[in-house]
Amino acid sequence: ASSRKEFDRAEKELRGNHTDAAREHLQKAIAGYDKYAAAWNALGRIYSSTHNPDKAREAFQKAIAADPQYTPPYLALATLEMESTRYEEAVDAASKLLALDSSISYASFLKAVGNFNLNRLDDAEKDAREAEKGEHENLPQVHALLAQIFLQKQDYPRAAAQMRTYLQESPQGQFAEQMKKDLEQIKNAPAIEAATEAPPVAAT
Repeated sequence: ASSRKEFDRAEKELRGNHTDAAREHLQKAIAGYDKYAAAWNALGRIYSSTHNPDKAREAFQKAIAADPQYTPPYLALATLEMESTRYEEAVDAASKLLALDSSISYASFLKAVGNFNLNRLDDAEKDAREAEKGEHENLPQVHALLAQIFLQKQDYPRAAAQMRTYLQESPQGQFAEQMKKDLEQIKNAPAIEAATEAPPVAAT
């Protein structure tokens, strides 16, 4: 019960942006009950926001160990690993989360980005398609990622279609300028234009 009180106090401090006080309450909550997954997760988020990735990673892992069915720390860990360019670990955490709840589009997106950075284009495409299928209104970057995947695969018509979709969904988005430039290049490159129109010829 005292751990629960400390957790509630921490939440209150967090709402007021008092991270140091919140951290102290969370540490007391965990001292009282070591398997307090929500407290470990909240602690991880504090460490993450104060740029302490190693302590954040450890806290998220403790949260997962304390309650493997509790989903928030998996997403937080996948995001942290992605920011730390630890793509294999990001894919692993996102995969574990999707095994618990396959409807979390952002987890599919993170997995896609990880696989793209690991040069697993087919896996990345599959994951991005999953993210695209779900509730992805807040994830126009799925289309930017698919555009990059299709560019790498030299599938220019599909790349262009994804770029147009991105620009429709997010005309002012962070990738909008890049998408416009890439679309122009696809339009203006004769070799690419020919490739988009002519069917691929099988090598004889």
